[in-house]
Amino acid sequence: MPFADHVQKNIDAFLSAIAPVEDAYQNDSFSYLSLKGDDAFVLIQATLYLNSQPPKMPEGKFETTRIRAGHFYFRNGKCNAREVIEALGRGTLPTPHGDLQFPTGANDSFGANFYPFHEIGQNQRRLAMLSVLGAESSKWVHANQPHLDWEARAADTPFEGLSEVLSEFQPGVLGGVNRVDIAALDLAGIDARSIIEGETATLSIRAPNQALAKRTSVGFRVLDQGRVVRRGRLHSDALEWRSEDGICIGTAKLDVPRAGVVHAYALYDGIVYHHYFFGDPKSFQNPRRAAYETFDPQLGIMNDIFSKARTLKPDSKDFEAAIPWLFWMLGFAPAYIGGPPRMREAMDFLASTPNGHIAVVECTTGLLKDDSKLQRLHDRTEAVRRNLDSSSTRDVRVLPVIVTAKTVSEIKPDIEQAEKLGVYVIDRDGIERLLQQTMFPQDANQLYERAEQAVAQAIAKYEDDRSDY
Repeated sequence: MPFADHVQKNIDAFLSAIAPVEDAYQNDSFSYLSLKGDDAFVLIQATLYLNSQPPKMPEGKFETTRIRAGHFYFRNGKCNAREVIEALGRGTLPTPHGDLQFPTGANDSFGANFYPFHEIGQNQRRLAMLSVLGAESSKWVHANQPHLDWEARAADTPFEGLSEVLSEFQPGVLGGVNRVDIAALDLAGIDARSIIEGETATLSIRAPNQALAKRTSVGFRVLDQGRVVRRGRLHSDALEWRSEDGICIGTAKLDVPRAGVVHAYALYDGIVYHHYFFGDPKSFQNPRRAAYETFDPQLGIMNDIFSKARTLKPDSKDFEAAIPWLFWMLGFAPAYIGGPPRMREAMDFLASTPNGHIAVVECTTGLLKDDSKLQRLHDRTEAVRRNLDSSSTRDVRVLPVIVTAKTVSEIKPDIEQAEKLGVYVIDRDGIERLLQQTMFPQDANQLYERAEQAVAQAIAKYEDDRSDY
């Protein structure tokens, strides 16, 4: 069936956004979860990855009586977004694993949302995404639990329930509505091996292949003591290119101040897809980081803690201890509170800015709603506010902050509650971004104010929604 006008408008906006670079997406792949309906498998959640290079995730399929999930490659050497969208509009998507139904939602219609800068890509990567929406998924998912989990365990290749199937094939996060996401992945990126040694910066950019390398360029800012002292842009012919594991690496040398920092931008056809800070691992202009690295060279211990926090059995206490270290390097004054047994009912730590404003911080290696963390953080923040009011210090502002080792895609179902409660969320990618910022001195007052602005914008969004009724 044809899409409604407002739905088609979002679809056209996405297709127009990728049209200038559509020829670069020639290695698309599709990950999906489907569940058995009355007479066919129904597509519950899927992602079409528009890839410029061969996917790293292997092809595979898992099938039981009521579950079919998998990941397969398109081998037609072209962008497949238009064909997939058209098939979804007809209600059936043909795949190498069999046809998958995609039923309509309310009013016998489909929906679509276009995100030109999706939140998943906010960790310094540009990600454009279109989400095509169908029927509510509860009749296939919730109505059949826990039967689906036990069925997955009984398979010849067993999985520990539907959640592990989702983790294996990565079709996206279940959201209550049958959904197919079409993600236009980045076409260029700054190589993480970019480095400064002394007064020479080695800047490297990655391009999927030689053809794309010719349309790739890199912009840069050089910072000294947090101040920009040089800006520029290097086009493809100014870079030295080599092939490495099927990827083209372009490299250039820059003169920089000792202990300086480079902020680099990877462009394809004039569009920035990735930006990245790097410096000299042996020399930093941030005295707090330099002092901290006396006892933790190159953040080895801290990075190990954050890495382990992503495992199935993370050490939450180590994670809670490491986040205050990070806040201190960013210019805050943290006070770790949650350690002693008698303080276990308190927040994990408080952090104050040079201006005296306070962040009430909770850390978790899991989801935001686990153990009612969001509501408890909100209540503790209100308690701090009441104490400040009674102490005649009403001018001190208080902000609730939750830091999680999970990615934004993993915590997506919890984001709405956090936003409505006025909680600022720092996810796994946000931690990485803050770590990079410790290379040079940070203004904790500005970081705090930006967090407050983000919270205010989120709250206003829901107030706007209520005003529509």
